[in-house]
Amino acid sequence: AVVADPDLPLGRVDVLDAGERARVLAAGVGPVVAPSAVLVPELIGRQDPGAVALVAGGRTLTYGELSARVDDVARWLVSRGVGAESRVAVMLPRSVDLVVALLAVWRAGGAYVPVDVDYPADRVRYVVADAAPVLVLSSSELSDRVPDAGVPVVLLDKIELGGGAELPAVRADQGAYVIYTSGSTG
Repeated sequence: AVVADPDLPLGRVDVLDAGERARVLAAGVGPVVAPSAVLVPELIGRQDPGAVALVAGGRTLTYGELSARVDDVARWLVSRGVGAESRVAVMLPRSVDLVVALLAVWRAGGAYVPVDVDYPADRVRYVVADAAPVLVLSSSELSDRVPDAGVPVVLLDKIELGGGAELPAVRADQGAYVIYTSGSTG
């Protein structure tokens, strides 16, 4: 269409054929279904505990291992003051530990604040200061890149798990995350 009429405005270029358009339009037709009140950590707990849940960086966790690790970290977080909608900055590379940390913050009732490991120190300092998290979760490999922002920094690979506080009941209407976008995305 563009080659046939180079002056055609892009907004008028039809990118779907008739069959594709019919499928897309039909997908939005039907009764409105209320969202499930089942939360992600609960959904993980419902899976076959022996099935593979996560593979990253040469590490593999089954659903049973993932659920146990998430609950252990969540108990530790609760014992350190994380609760309903308290914020936890998470500065970890893409890894098994990142997934565990995000799920554990949710399981503890908190909201995570993702902090990109490649952000400049000034941006990290701003995000952490502005979000006012209870703590920053990071790792030994990144400890030198977490600037002092007046918030306790906890190295996930150094905490001692076991025991800990009782896990709270988490509600679907609680905050899940706080994201700081670049200026271009709003």
